[in-house]
Amino acid sequence: MRDIRLTLLGSMMLTIIASATLGAGIFAYFSDTETSSGNTFQAATLDLKVDDTDEPNLFHFEVTDFKPGQCRNHTFILKNTGSIPGVASLTFKNLIQMENGIIEPEEEAGDTTPDHGELADQTIIIIWMDENENGDFDYEDKLIWISLVSRLPLVDLLNPQNSPCLRSDVIIEPEQTKHLVVTLWFLPLPNMEINFTKISQLLTLLLGEKLILNNNLAQGDSFQFDTEFDLQQPVPKPKWEKIAWSGFGDWDAPPLPEYNNYAWSMTYFKGDLYVGTGRLVPALVIDLLIMEGMIPEIDIPEIPSPPHPMNKSENYPLWLEGLRGEIWRYHSGEWTRVHQAPLYYEIPTEPYIVPEGNGYRVMTTFTDDNGIEAIYASAAAFFGGGPYIYRSNNGIDWELVNTTSLSEIHAGGWAGRCLTVHKGKLYTVVGTTIWCSSNPNPTTDTWTKVVDLADFDSSNIGIPYLISFNGHLYASTANPETGFQVWRSNEEDPASGGWTQIVSNGAGDTWNIAGMTMTPFKGYLYVGTCVPLGYDFTCEKGPKGFDLIRIDKNDNWELIVGSYLPVDPIETDHPRGLPKSGWSAGFGNIANSYCWTMTEHNGYLYLGTWDWSVFLQYLPDLAAYLFDEGKYDTDNLTELIEKFVENFGGGDLWKSPDGIHWTPVTLNGFNNPHNYGIRRLLSTPDGLYVGTANPFEGCEIWRKTDE
Repeated sequence: MRDIRLTLLGSMMLTIIASATLGAGIFAYFSDTETSSGNTFQAATLDLKVDDTDEPNLFHFEVTDFKPGQCRNHTFILKNTGSIPGVASLTFKNLIQMENGIIEPEEEAGDTTPDHGELADQTIIIIWMDENENGDFDYEDKLIWISLVSRLPLVDLLNPQNSPCLRSDVIIEPEQTKHLVVTLWFLPLPNMEINFTKISQLLTLLLGEKLILNNNLAQGDSFQFDTEFDLQQPVPKPKWEKIAWSGFGDWDAPPLPEYNNYAWSMTYFKGDLYVGTGRLVPALVIDLLIMEGMIPEIDIPEIPSPPHPMNKSENYPLWLEGLRGEIWRYHSGEWTRVHQAPLYYEIPTEPYIVPEGNGYRVMTTFTDDNGIEAIYASAAAFFGGGPYIYRSNNGIDWELVNTTSLSEIHAGGWAGRCLTVHKGKLYTVVGTTIWCSSNPNPTTDTWTKVVDLADFDSSNIGIPYLISFNGHLYASTANPETGFQVWRSNEEDPASGGWTQIVSNGAGDTWNIAGMTMTPFKGYLYVGTCVPLGYDFTCEKGPKGFDLIRIDKNDNWELIVGSYLPVDPIETDHPRGLPKSGWSAGFGNIANSYCWTMTEHNGYLYLGTWDWSVFLQYLPDLAAYLFDEGKYDTDNLTELIEKFVENFGGGDLWKSPDGIHWTPVTLNGFNNPHNYGIRRLLSTPDGLYVGTANPFEGCEIWRKTDE
């Protein structure tokens, strides 16, 4: 099972390091303490031996006299001597970092922590399964974990408790053995001619953290930790069913179904599921970045895109048809397209007509003052105008809501992102302004402006999310200068009583640009961040994995998932602290730039990510950049990239019973790396629905029907 995704650079480095250095040293101290692990899983039928030692198996490492560039490794031989298959469990605990006094080189290097050693901050731990038992890392082996020793999470790395992983393949059959290797590597790289600045950048990418590489800080230091092995009975895998694929391409034969590459929104209405699609989203973003001069011309033929029209050329009808957002209904096991964005909308400043929206970014249900329940869907007006909000009280017939007041604000991409119900009113956002209505309808403009969060801080550029929590309305912002903010209405009626800032300055890291999504769960409000597009070209921030915080009902917040060392630290009015889950930013994966969607379902908090690593296959030869030309064999780089994308690309879906302990459901887009994002989650009486973002083949819809 792969419990943490490695970047391509990490995979390439591990291949080279392993072939050059594994077996180069031994641990300074290694022993079996034989203390109880509290295993409660069928002791009569599951029996684990580690290095021919009966369980319980708790092993102690003490690392001293470690030299820069040195590698030490140990192979654990795991054997199931029971009568049924078991899932191997591995937990790290009791990490102690010892300074052992500050000597002169450490003092000169700036060491000011007499009670805390730095060796664990300079040592990488790599855990891998030696599948062919040859002692060398190769393509048949499985990567389990890589991080700094000081960043080891106190979780079960091979099979976290509370639920299984779909890719849980570290199963030991009766009388079968598995070889698990733990490698420690004290930076910098051993015996390799490599640019130190480049390797520092590489390690920052590899570990998803800003590193401070100074070996003198760790002179004379040591550390110790315990490793516990266990064998547990496999839990039956939950049932996941794919109910739509290829952008709904097999239903009603719509034109260009693969252009439905985002399942942008979902809602549940009168027993049916409704999905609003995003059409050609990545292609439009790439075109925009090229036109703005932010990126060079790029061609990814696997991503469908119609020829771009110029002045109503012969390509115009195809281009126009390809951009019309759609809404689909799932009823009695069948999909039907129930709405398509109106074909034309005249832009006064443009010489041609365009669709009203290339997709429906958000949908919800709302009951107005007249007691009429309806679906409301907000279009993404990529070409200007809007926002356009449609409603339907039967799921078939749709009418445009009057939004005259909202249309006077030019918000670009920060319009139409929110539709939130709070205290009998429907709320939406345009730019940094929040609006509400208790009776949105086609004939009368009933929208009232509530607040403009730019009045509190002019560097706020948008509001990605609104949520009702603890009797109040909460709003997250996008702020490329100092990081996202979270604001709360002082009164249950947000239009009265003012607003209070709960989170400031990106929760201590300015690279947390936007508060991307929020959801309540068991008395807390969880907030996930993002770096737009993985790299914000306007402020030159990124790449970075997302952070996850939670806010209690007394306005206190704490870091759940996030960088131990902020990339760009900034003071906040609340201590940032360390991540309570033990997971660094993006669950240890720098390519997880977005915490894209969250929801509660059957007592669990689910979280979906956007992961850009599938695009690594389009990067130039990285080996030539990193290593002196001709010194190392890079012929297998293409194969390595393909293997990495196949196994580690694609959006993640995680779950937690308490918000602290997290388990991956899928780490590669449900075994399809082209599903590069888990775009939308929806809990319903029918089960948990998952909508993906897939710019290559079209979006997919999955359903989980049991726990």
